[in-house]
Amino acid sequence: MNPTVQSSPRDAASARAQALGLLAVAYLAYASVLPSLPAVHVCLFRRLTGRRCPLCGLTHGLNRALCGDFAGARSAHPLAVPAVAALAGCAATLLLPTPRLD
Repeated sequence: MNPTVQSSPRDAASARAQALGLLAVAYLAYASVLPSLPAVHVCLFRRLTGRRCPLCGLTHGLNRALCGDFAGARSAHPLAVPAVAALAGCAATLLLPTPRLD
């Protein structure tokens, strides 16, 4: 018989943080190559209604912020610069060692 492996809440939180960090890295990579991609509306809300959703412009704003154009990022979406900071923090969880409190 296989013994039951129980994970602690810290292990579960660490796994969630790593998954969020991987997602952040993937999104930052996507936003960095966005200008070289053809213009395609990927927003489902915009495809269905023809109107911009509250998040429209955020990816372009992230791209501008990653290129150092913070004024352009703010004009594309007001939350672009704080979103870059949040995504960078999530991505940092992959690079920094997690302290073990046993």
